[in-house]
Amino acid sequence: MSIWLFMHRYGGNGGLFTGETSLLSILIIFLFTGLTFFSSGCMEKEMRDAVIKLNWQNDMEFAGIYVAKEEGFYEDNGINLQILELNNATDDPIAALFSGADFAVTDSSKIATSKYSGNVTILYDIFQKSPSVFLSMKSSGIKTPKDMEGKRIAIKNDIWYSIFFLMMNAAGANISRCTLVNVSEVYGDAYDMTPFYNGSVDVWSGYIGSETVEAQMNGYEINIIRPEEYVTQSIAGLIIAKKETVSKEPSFVRDFIKATLEGWEYALSNRNDTAHIVSLYNGMTVEYNLYAITDMTPYIYTGLQPLGYVSEKNINAFYNAQNVSCDSGINMSFLEDK
Repeated sequence: MSIWLFMHRYGGNGGLFTGETSLLSILIIFLFTGLTFFSSGCMEKEMRDAVIKLNWQNDMEFAGIYVAKEEGFYEDNGINLQILELNNATDDPIAALFSGADFAVTDSSKIATSKYSGNVTILYDIFQKSPSVFLSMKSSGIKTPKDMEGKRIAIKNDIWYSIFFLMMNAAGANISRCTLVNVSEVYGDAYDMTPFYNGSVDVWSGYIGSETVEAQMNGYEINIIRPEEYVTQSIAGLIIAKKETVSKEPSFVRDFIKATLEGWEYALSNRNDTAHIVSLYNGMTVEYNLYAITDMTPYIYTGLQPLGYVSEKNINAFYNAQNVSCDSGINMSFLEDK
């Protein structure tokens, strides 16, 4: 209703508000127009474009980010988020922060060796337990590093060789008794688990929520051997930003972390919804993603610390074990301010 029509109907001769009530009519008009003005959107949070660079192809480990985007949590916090997956093995999420990205996902080993390490701040940790594991068939009886002696171990690359070597040493196992099989060179595909299924190798290296899911969906019962139980692992799933962004735009960073946390809270509490949402990104079936979120949940949230908690103790222990120094910062104040 226009102001003129409102005055004509209610404030003119014979109107509702006449004489002594004219002031009341004016006040109501201002209230009416003010409410209309504010409800039209001026109170909405100003939107800002933002980019996050992932450290792998779209997969379940980033479920909280996808959920926060699809359920509108980022939008509610004034953020229009673009999610960029890893393009290839040489793609560097940390470097992406200095070429257009606002946030990135990485791990402590990458930060330690990055030329940008002193210029980034760790804000959030997706994983509270390392997702890097070794798999064996349940029937094999291989449950510990010592059990791996005399066995054929599938190793994908130098990173997995390092994980295996450190775990075996820490467990007091004899590495020389193991046969290491570079599956990329021998079988041509580091992610085709056929050699594991047909017994060509006894132990497979992989990740919770990925190779563990594939094995289960193919009907195999498996044992999971966690290197983290024997040796300090690189801390995975770290969400970082430039120190400059954190210091100059704290409200923006706080809004991003708040929405991300809301995404993970929803993802872990609504697994079926999460499976459907992640399918939009990784192209896997809902069944596969339900296995994945189920496998990953105890690694993302142990119940010992809040979601997203960054363990400075564990990160420093990793740096000390690797004999490296790193001056990247850790800032959990945005997590605490949610």
